[in-house]
Amino acid sequence: MKKKVKCRCPVCGSVQLVEYSPILARTMQCKKCTAEFQAVPAEPKGRTNRMRGIRKPFVLCKDCGSDMSSRADRCPSCGAPTANTRIKRHIRQHLIRRKKWRSKMCAALLLIAATLIATGFGFIHVISGSNLPSRRIVHKGSFGYSETFINIDKITGMPWVFAKSKYPIGCKVLQEKGHIESDEVFERRIKRQFAQLHR
Repeated sequence: MKKKVKCRCPVCGSVQLVEYSPILARTMQCKKCTAEFQAVPAEPKGRTNRMRGIRKPFVLCKDCGSDMSSRADRCPSCGAPTANTRIKRHIRQHLIRRKKWRSKMCAALLLIAATLIATGFGFIHVISGSNLPSRRIVHKGSFGYSETFINIDKITGMPWVFAKSKYPIGCKVLQEKGHIESDEVFERRIKRQFAQLHR
C-alpha cells in the first residue's frame, strides 16, 4: 500500500512529498539538486533509527563537490576545511590579534607613565627630616636630577662647610624654604658665640 510521506534529500537536505511503499523500495530524483536517492521517510531531528543510526544532514564540498557531513571540520575526499572551520579559524586569529594589540597598548601606556614620572623628578625636590611631619615637595629652580631627595638631618648633622660643599643645591633650597638658617644668620651666630668665648 502506497502512501505519501515527506522524504529528505541526503545531499541538499530539502524535504519533498513522495509516494512511499514499505514493501517496494523506490529510487527518486531530488527536485532541487537532481541527486538520486532511495525514498525513505524523513525522521524527526535527533531521532535514532536502529538500522540506520542518527540521520545527519549532508552538504556539498565547495572545492571538490563531494558529499560530507555538515558537522565535519574537513572534507573527507579532498581535505579542504569547511565554512565553519574557516569561521572558527578567522575568529581565533582575530582574538590573537586583539590580544597582541592590547598587550602592545598596555606596554606603551606603562612606558609613557614611567617616562612622565622620571621626567617629573627632574623638576622637584623631595625634602624630608625629623622636624617635618611629612615629606615636602618643592619646585626646582632648573631641570636636573642632582639632589632630588634632600634630608635635613643629614645636612645639619655635619659641619656647615662640609655640608655646603657636598650638598650645595640642597643647602640653598633649605635656606630658601626656611628649614635652616641663611649664611648671614649663620655668620652672625658664629661671631656672637666667638665673642662670648673670648670675654
